[in-house]
Amino acid sequence: MRQLVKERRAASRTDRAEPTRRGVLSPIIVTGCVIASLLLLLLMILTVSDVILRSVHGAGVKATLTYVTLLMAASAALALPMAELSKTHVRTPVLTARLAPGPRRWIRVVGLVVSIMFVALATYSTGDSAITAFSVGERTAGLEQLPLWPSKAALALGFLLLLLQLLRELKTEVFRRNSPAPKEGEGPWTPI
Repeated sequence: MRQLVKERRAASRTDRAEPTRRGVLSPIIVTGCVIASLLLLLLMILTVSDVILRSVHGAGVKATLTYVTLLMAASAALALPMAELSKTHVRTPVLTARLAPGPRRWIRVVGLVVSIMFVALATYSTGDSAITAFSVGERTAGLEQLPLWPSKAALALGFLLLLLQLLRELKTEVFRRNSPAPKEGEGPWTPI
């Protein structure tokens, strides 16, 4: 009985100490996700107060739609790296779960390289756009002209953190000796 308890404790420790969750990047990603959650909370408070003020006074909070748009973009971008870190991104292991560990590993490496290329392009593009928006003082159109650079900077930061997480996963995948078997729910691998 004691041996079984020791094995379960050791297994739970190894589950928590995944190589992709160590280092300086993980706390930064978690902080970004907390900020994204707070932005969503602010978005909900703003929307609900706008609805209440519209129904009571006939006029809502000024520039609600603009605030909602900027907050939504920033919160979505800051939450992306956490989705990758926690492995909750949309994955379709229908084919790869049935492959042997070697081919599955290299297909994952190729997929990570392609993802890194696209995310690097998005990081560069949004970073350049944020710098330009800051330097020229770009603002939203409409009566309430809000600065665009904070939202664009959040987009760039989210893509940068996602890029760093993908690079870390690529390094882990390339230097891993054996690709692990799919976890429960991913399906058994079947030699083709």
